[in-house]
Amino acid sequence: MKKILIGCGALLCLCFVLLIGTYVSLPATFEVSRTKLVAGTPAEVFAVAADLHTWPDWTVWSRDGDPSAVWDWTGPPATVGSSMSWKGDVHGTGSLTIESVEENKSMGYVLVFTEEGTDIPSHGVLRFRASGGNTQVDWVMSGDLEGPWRLAGPFMDGLVGGMFDAGLGGLDAHMKTVLAP
Repeated sequence: MKKILIGCGALLCLCFVLLIGTYVSLPATFEVSRTKLVAGTPAEVFAVAADLHTWPDWTVWSRDGDPSAVWDWTGPPATVGSSMSWKGDVHGTGSLTIESVEENKSMGYVLVFTEEGTDIPSHGVLRFRASGGNTQVDWVMSGDLEGPWRLAGPFMDGLVGGMFDAGLGGLDAHMKTVLAP
């Protein structure tokens, strides 16, 4: 019986060491990126994407996705410091603030989800480049993974990448309606 207890104790210690080793080896940061060809010129697509009032119309953080959400916007479109915030049953509570703007070329932002008093910031950028008669849009987001969030690192591309794919598809569909005669 004593040998079994010692064996179980050793196995538990080994599992603990493996768990700590795995945690320590996980990346402390993440980056997710997606690219899509979107209808319109870089100036046209930038004008829509840099106007945060339009985000609930084409991103996955949409009005349809969370009818309970209450949205608020501050500042003029495409301006550093402009922001939107929301609170809803599905999307939770958060804000997105424009950090940098290079007109018709890029818009950087910080996205913060506030859950139970914990701010979880991520930095993102949308880049716009002419491609034929359309615009190639690159959407990149990165952030630090602290505490238990570090365990999510290997899954961030799968968790966020699909949202970016859907958002870029939504932006393309939105642009087609905006550009329709």
